[in-house]
Amino acid sequence: ASQTFTASFAPLQGLDRWLSYLVWVTVFAAKYSESYFFLILSLRDPIRILSTTTMRCTGEYWWGSKLCRHQSKIVLGFMIATDFILFFLDTYLWYIVVNTVFSVGKSFYLGISILTPWRNIFTRLPKRIYSKILATTDMEIKYKPKVLISQIWNAIIISMYREHLLAIDHVQKLLYHQVPSEIEGKRTLRAPTFFVSQDDNNFETEFFPRNSEAERRISFFAQSLATPMPEPLPVDNMPTFTVLTPHYS
Repeated sequence: ASQTFTASFAPLQGLDRWLSYLVWVTVFAAKYSESYFFLILSLRDPIRILSTTTMRCTGEYWWGSKLCRHQSKIVLGFMIATDFILFFLDTYLWYIVVNTVFSVGKSFYLGISILTPWRNIFTRLPKRIYSKILATTDMEIKYKPKVLISQIWNAIIISMYREHLLAIDHVQKLLYHQVPSEIEGKRTLRAPTFFVSQDDNNFETEFFPRNSEAERRISFFAQSLATPMPEPLPVDNMPTFTVLTPHYS
């Protein structure tokens, strides 16, 4: 398992591969540009001056004349060492900056940014639960999709209620409920108004506390299903997740 998780990387295809190339080209272009203008050029004059400086050492009582005579070279060595440290450290800094910019751009491209209207995320949530969680090639159709969706959604809401993240009045507004059908003797499922309220500005009902953990979880769940998902893979074929941090056995 250790070898699997530390040596398996997802192959990139098409646009994703070119974006990966562009990320690293941008990282090193920004790194070397910044290093040239702010590290190399700023060190040019100090090197020229300090390398030819002659120290006049008189009256040095504590350290003697040896340290005084080599003071300019010692200072120059510290400056060069500092530049080398900054040169190697800023690679990761530029990786973070460029990766953040590309990630934000990718989010806007996929339509999952924080500026995306909520109605585009939540109104399609039931269909995405079915298509991305329930629907598989080996699935046997025994129940209607709405029944399966309601079971998953109600389980999520009840779980948050048991964790004391939702009040009972919020739970009642978010659950699927069985109601009498138009056909006599039968019952049907009524979806919570939470899904349709995102398309109607006349709804002002509070479905969960604002800026709460419940809101964060539901938003994260909806945004996760809004992203393109690949087909599930066996554990041995799972790609390695890394942000340039070392992995150890």
